[in-house]
Amino acid sequence: MMLSSDAETLWPEVRGTILENERFWLGKGFIKNGLLPTEPGRFSTTDGSSSWKKIEEAWIEVLGKGWYYVNRNDELAVEPPTDRKDHDSSCWFYARDFTTAAINSASRERNVAKHWVRFRKLTRTKKMDPNAFLHRKVYNKCDHCDSNVKENISLLLLQSLAFLTMIYNGSKWSISTALLMKAKIIELLDLQFDETTSSDLEIESIEKTSNFFTKLSFLENKIATYVESERKNIKNMFSKVSTTCFCPRNDKSKIFGFTDRCNDLSHSFFPVVEREALAG
Repeated sequence: MMLSSDAETLWPEVRGTILENERFWLGKGFIKNGLLPTEPGRFSTTDGSSSWKKIEEAWIEVLGKGWYYVNRNDELAVEPPTDRKDHDSSCWFYARDFTTAAINSASRERNVAKHWVRFRKLTRTKKMDPNAFLHRKVYNKCDHCDSNVKENISLLLLQSLAFLTMIYNGSKWSISTALLMKAKIIELLDLQFDETTSSDLEIESIEKTSNFFTKLSFLENKIATYVESERKNIKNMFSKVSTTCFCPRNDKSKIFGFTDRCNDLSHSFFPVVEREALAG
């Protein structure tokens, strides 16, 4: 990983997105308090798999370890539609209900007889902070690390998450599950440094004794053990990959849908820049 002393300026900014949801009631119009128990809450992930009553809770949950928001909560933006330029400032989409099919066919114009719910996308810019994973004096040394090892660790993180979502979600992964599983994987890495208590001597010792091939082998075993324990759990006995052993160095391209799942997660949820920061 190529990190310099001003590395913080190199990390890209990305947009986090949640949905704001409302339902229509006669005499009241569209309101957030009128959502049904079976529907997403006032604020939700874009797939509706997780919901929150307060917007502050939503932003905290979707942020992820190692990221921080560059704007305040009251500075978030409403994302306009991409299909037209003459959008109104509220940017609502109207649908029959909150099912996937209805959301995918949502309209910018409301059909009074058919559309009973509406939603809009709220975005907030976030940036990654490598200090959340490794002490600056350690990650500034990363130019000397074996790039192949880092690529392997990055791939390991992506494949383990993909495999876990296939255990729990089958053919279609949910953001709710992916958030939980990614948090667990990061927890297993145990990379957090306490900058206030770590002495220069301790950091220097880590720099000298770190063997990156040993680190890769250790992480492979640690993560594989966790993934295998989830696969063998009796509650997952009917999962899509219940009979497939998770071995980090085995070719998983033959698992139906696995490559697509990895590509999807890497593109929209677990980008390479984040995985490389975790790889150290």
